[in-house]
Amino acid sequence: MDSSLQILEVFKSDSVLSLNEFKIIDKDNYQILIVSNTGAWATVANTNMDLISTMCAPKTISELKGIGNQDRINEVLDHLFYSGILKINGKDISMIKNEQESSSDNTPSLLILKYTNACNLKCEYCYYYDTHFNINEKLPNNYVYKMVDLLAGFDGNRPCICFHGGEPLLRFNDIKTLVSTKKLDDLYLNV
Repeated sequence: MDSSLQILEVFKSDSVLSLNEFKIIDKDNYQILIVSNTGAWATVANTNMDLISTMCAPKTISELKGIGNQDRINEVLDHLFYSGILKINGKDISMIKNEQESSSDNTPSLLILKYTNACNLKCEYCYYYDTHFNINEKLPNNYVYKMVDLLAGFDGNRPCICFHGGEPLLRFNDIKTLVSTKKLDDLYLNV
């Protein structure tokens, strides 16, 4: 895991690790941990549930060192932290991100545009697909330009515009036209 935090190595030995209150959904070879009040979730292999049991009561880093394979423990702790299950000194990743955002310059960093609700697929897992909604409504391009003008009024980082839907690539020619305009040169685009 190249981008791992390595919690046992990075944080002070008196840092307290605890878990958000979660529910368990039992599967064959793994468990799904779900924090109902935030929607955070993580899958944990049955072989790692012993560590989860150990973590039911808050533990300091020093208490977790030496209880088993440190690489495995770090990997599980990293996974739980980035999934929103694990708290470090009472703060989970969403709390830490909120603190960072509130201490930043308050420049919007992401604009998600529901560019169309049309879709040419019927994916079973899609939360959006419904024959009642699939009526090909489109966000007019002039609204996109207005949003870009609003974003241009903020100093700071270049925001990312995410064309969302339905299936935004059904409007590929419109997106191509938008992207080719000078107004969108300084923004990151994502479809």
